[in-house]
Amino acid sequence: MKKSIVLLLPTDKSMADIHQIYLQSAAEMGYRCISLRTFQRYWAELCPHITIAKPATDFCQSCQQFAKILDCGGRISLEEKTSTLQRYELHLKLVDEQREYYKLQSSAAKQNVNRVTVQPTGLGVIYKVYKIIHV
Repeated sequence: MKKSIVLLLPTDKSMADIHQIYLQSAAEMGYRCISLRTFQRYWAELCPHITIAKPATDFCQSCQQFAKILDCGGRISLEEKTSTLQRYELHLKLVDEQREYYKLQSSAAKQNVNRVTVQPTGLGVIYKVYKIIHV
């Protein structure tokens, strides 16, 4: 049975990290362990719909749900299709707003980093942050 929705795992774990968690759990329960390569083969065979998100993955769960509904084509009513499209457009607008906020915060962080000076000392490094206060 083919799954139409892909489940994305967080980017902070790799397949090797998940395999290590599996090894620890299997050892605690007294099960025989399999190699990383075998683990990867079983993963691909048994749960291909679960994948580790790539940092650039930009297709969230909501987008997948909307795409699945709209992919039904003629099997959904015009009203349902219109309603789904309106909700999808609203979702994409929210995504754009969040992305713009993220860009602004990233830009501000880069500017703050440029205001940090490093002063080496015999004991280590002292960081001084110069804040600009607007009145």
